[in-house]
Amino acid sequence: MGSINLIAARRAERLRLMQVTRALTFSCLGAAACLLAVFTINSARLITSSLEIGRVEVKLKELEPTLNRIREAQAERLALRPKLTTLTNAQGATERWYGVLDGLKRSIPPQAWLTSLVVEGAKEGEQAIRFNGVTINQQKVGETMLRLNQLNQYQDINLHFTQANKIGDRDTVQFEFAALLKPLEGHTDEVAQAKTQ
Repeated sequence: MGSINLIAARRAERLRLMQVTRALTFSCLGAAACLLAVFTINSARLITSSLEIGRVEVKLKELEPTLNRIREAQAERLALRPKLTTLTNAQGATERWYGVLDGLKRSIPPQAWLTSLVVEGAKEGEQAIRFNGVTINQQKVGETMLRLNQLNQYQDINLHFTQANKIGDRDTVQFEFAALLKPLEGHTDEVAQAKTQ
């Protein structure tokens, strides 16, 4: 009877070992399948990336003439920057004087006339304008000065003199104003650089 119990124990042990062996075999096969799947996915990604790099390199070679033209245009733009700066400065100065003269046109009341306009000062530094004119009375001189003060182009307007005169049989008043122009706002070099970029 003792041997029967041993046979059953051995069978149970063998059955347990077979189950453990099967479980280990399936685990190893599952791990191998996972490794194979990871290897396959990474290989596919590597192949796809290589193909994409090849396509991009072909496109880059096709675009090389365009890139060369862009580089040449940038070099030409850099060469033209001093001319563009000069042109921008000239345009700003022209617009400024257009504004000054347009403001004068609107500021001089009827029966007042400018006889001379003198600009004093350097081109780049502070500039002052001296206005000489004739009008029919002192009230028109005051009105002219008031209208000029309302323009935003001047920092300060001063009356130098008024002098009563007679032209023919009409009484007239000669006058002289001096007005300090406001400086141009901003650095024109920076404006030119911003426009060229």
